[in-house]
Amino acid sequence: MNKKIMCCLLTAAFVLGVSGCSSQTEESGEVSTEIIETTTTATVTTTTETTEETTVETEPEYTGKSPYGDLAIGYAEGDVALCVRHDLKLPAKMGSTDITWKSSDESVVKPDGTVIRPAERSCLVTLTATLTVDGEEKEKDFEVRVIKTANDHLTPDDIYINDEPDQIYFYNDIIEDCKIYVNKKGYVTRVIGSIIDFKVDSPEDALLAIHGIHKLIGCENVFEELKIDHIIKDDTCYYFVFNQVHNSVPVNGIMLTLTTDLEGNTNGFINYYVPIDISTDPAVDKDAAIAAIGDYEKIFSEELMIDIDGEKATLIWKIKYSKAGEVITYSAKVDAQTGKLIWSGQNVIVD
Repeated sequence: MNKKIMCCLLTAAFVLGVSGCSSQTEESGEVSTEIIETTTTATVTTTTETTEETTVETEPEYTGKSPYGDLAIGYAEGDVALCVRHDLKLPAKMGSTDITWKSSDESVVKPDGTVIRPAERSCLVTLTATLTVDGEEKEKDFEVRVIKTANDHLTPDDIYINDEPDQIYFYNDIIEDCKIYVNKKGYVTRVIGSIIDFKVDSPEDALLAIHGIHKLIGCENVFEELKIDHIIKDDTCYYFVFNQVHNSVPVNGIMLTLTTDLEGNTNGFINYYVPIDISTDPAVDKDAAIAAIGDYEKIFSEELMIDIDGEKATLIWKIKYSKAGEVITYSAKVDAQTGKLIWSGQNVIVD
C-alpha cells in the first residue's frame, strides 16, 4: 500500500500503539527527548543548486606547476563530483602534456565527457586520465556520481507532510531499528532510520525528503531556509549537509544533515534548525565593521551572517584578517546593527 495512504489511514491507531513504547528504553525505538549540542562539519565543496544551463563553471586551469597535480574535471554550473547532470569537461591537454581518458561505464559517461543520465538508478563512474609527465606515464582517477532522471518530476505537492514524529516509523521496515529524538519543545532533533519512501540522490531530493518532516523540525519553508553546503561520501553513506539561511543570509554554524546508504535510501537525519525572526538589513556597512576590529594588515573575507547564542540571534559581520608581522590569522564578529566588536580570536596558521 502507498505510504501516503498508510499514514492517512493508520496514524491514529499507530500512535496509540507506539505510545505504549514511550516508557521503554531508547533501544526499543521510542520517541526520546534529547537536546543535541550543535556541531559543524569541516569538509566544504561547491553549492549544488541545479540549473538547466550547461556552461562549464569550474573550467580546469593549468598553473604550469604540475600537469598531474593541476588536472581536474570541469563541471557545468550547479554540478559537483557527487551530483552530475550535465556533460563534463575532460581536458585533452595540460600545457604540452597530452591526456587521454577512460570511463568505467561508457553507457553513462563517455571518454569525451558526454553524460547520459540513467533513468532509474544513479551511477558512480570512475574516469581515469592517462598523461605522460617527464617521460613517465601516469594515471589519475576521478569518481563522479551521475544522477538518475526518475525523480526529476517530483514536486513538493508529491510529498506527504508528517504531522507527528511517530509517523516517521512508517518509512522503516523494522520499527525497532528506527529511533526518533525530540527536544523539550517537541521538535525532532535526530532520526536514526529512514524519513521518506523514495531514494535520495541529490540535494533537491534531500530537500523534498526534509520537506516531508518540516513541521516536525519547526522549519516553515525548507526550500528558502536551507541551502546545500556540501555533499560527502564514505564507505557506507552519502551526507547531504545544509546550512540554515534567513532571508538568504547564512546562519553561522547551523547545519542540518541527511544521510543515505550507497543506494540512496535515507538512514539518518540530524537537525539543528533554529527559528529566527530578525531583520537582515545591516545598519553598519562592512567598512565600518572592519574599522571596529582595530589594527590589521590584510582582510581575507567579510560576510554578513546571523550568529546564534542560545536562542538569541544577532546579525553580524564575520571578518577574517591578519595582523602585521604575524603568521596567525584572526576572526572577528561585529554587530551589524550597532557596530560593536562582539568577539575576536586567533584562527589558523597561514602557509
